[in-house]
Amino acid sequence: MNILSNSVPESWLWHRFLSVMVVFSIVLPLHAHAEPSLERKLNTYTQHPFFKESDVGIQVVNLTTKEEVFAYRADDHFIPASVMKSLTAAVALQELGPEYRFSTQIRYTGEITKEGVLKGNLYVVGAGDPYMNGEAIWKMIRNMKVAGVRSIQGGIYFDDSRYNGASYIPGWGKEVDLANGPSYFPMRSALNFNTNNVAILVKPGSSVGSKADIQLEYPFSLVEIDNQVKTAGASVRSWMEIEREVIYEDQSLDTSMEVIGDVKKIVYHMKGRIPINTANPWIYYRSILEPEVFFQENFMEILKEHGIGHRGKVGFQSFPEVSVLLAQHRSEPVRILISDMNKYSRNLTAEMLLLEIASQVKLPADTIDGVEVVEAYLTRLGVLTDQSVIYNGSGLSPTMQLQPSQITAVMLDMHDNPFLGPEYKVSMSVAGRDGTLRKRLTMEPYTARARGKTGSINGVYCVAVYIDALDGQRYAMVFFSNKLKRRYSFVRDLQNQMIQEIIDHSDL
Repeated sequence: MNILSNSVPESWLWHRFLSVMVVFSIVLPLHAHAEPSLERKLNTYTQHPFFKESDVGIQVVNLTTKEEVFAYRADDHFIPASVMKSLTAAVALQELGPEYRFSTQIRYTGEITKEGVLKGNLYVVGAGDPYMNGEAIWKMIRNMKVAGVRSIQGGIYFDDSRYNGASYIPGWGKEVDLANGPSYFPMRSALNFNTNNVAILVKPGSSVGSKADIQLEYPFSLVEIDNQVKTAGASVRSWMEIEREVIYEDQSLDTSMEVIGDVKKIVYHMKGRIPINTANPWIYYRSILEPEVFFQENFMEILKEHGIGHRGKVGFQSFPEVSVLLAQHRSEPVRILISDMNKYSRNLTAEMLLLEIASQVKLPADTIDGVEVVEAYLTRLGVLTDQSVIYNGSGLSPTMQLQPSQITAVMLDMHDNPFLGPEYKVSMSVAGRDGTLRKRLTMEPYTARARGKTGSINGVYCVAVYIDALDGQRYAMVFFSNKLKRRYSFVRDLQNQMIQEIIDHSDL
């Protein structure tokens, strides 16, 4: 096959690969006409200088014969990045089940009179649903109203005790992310709302030179916008800059990942230009602190929109055992959640699944309890080592350590599972079709012949894929690369070429 048939790489990449092709031509026996083995073909790629410049680990396994077809440092440890989500998904399917759902509940004590007055307390019990939003809350309150509640004479309390309160994703301490709160680094809570991000909508003002129109999709009293964005002419080049400032009630507190003080205000300082002819709002997502307060405020706002009156306290408190279920919202089942997580690499989904796995062990749940379940699963597969390091379920960490062979063992285990395997494989991104693989292997006959999970953070570019070869054989390939000194595009093209090599190979 043409080693660069799937894309048009930069000229330097072509020249680099010519050296590999020369090596490839030398190692073939001159008298042989049979196609060389797949191991021999894949080994040719390792002659490229990239494999000495960076830390690379690869394993390819035939899923039918269970044989290792090719390995290169497959038992060494590497940062897996978001490929970790493929492991989290497997454990979630086994421990929670494909039909498991997060169930956010509204419960009450006291009584509901025939006039529709709830004389007692209302409790909103968080369950960690990573997709909880305004629509879901609206439906819960609507169902509460249908059940006969017209007003509440008592407290409304929000219970976020399932996971010991809100917290950062463990294992990620990048200072710029702690300061600015990018959307991929949300806090975790039993009371998540809108993926614990504010959506900032920016539209041009009424005239050139006027301030832009900036609004929040969902209100949040802790957020203040410092609007320095100007409306520019139609032909002016646009730009936007957003910085976050967090002001705490007690500024003397250590506001690191370990200790978070009560937030007084979150100010987004926004500078930039937006052309006056911009038709649709620009939307910027930024993670917020105190997600349980974000949930509470929007619940109370939607309650008011439904016309349900309230006289009493509002606060945070665990619900009593003796209480009555009034309404609930059940999330999509795990099989759907892992599909969105794997295809689009949702960090919050992975973290909440790991915490919910932990909740099956004890309450309140903690990440470490979920990690122990993951490690127990790897031990059952016979691949856990003392050097492996797992901090979270999303892979958002520069210090986690896994082996390519551990991930191929998971892929093989799930492939052989007649009940969970189909749900697991369909959750993966399909090459040339959707998710993070949608722009890869887009040419026939390679499109849709690979599905898997990608992962990347600074200096790390990884992939784990199931591969359907043209001869009917099926393979699993895990390719970890760390300490990169080349562009991600180079590594992506190299991974693609190896996948194509496997697809094209035939033992028939």
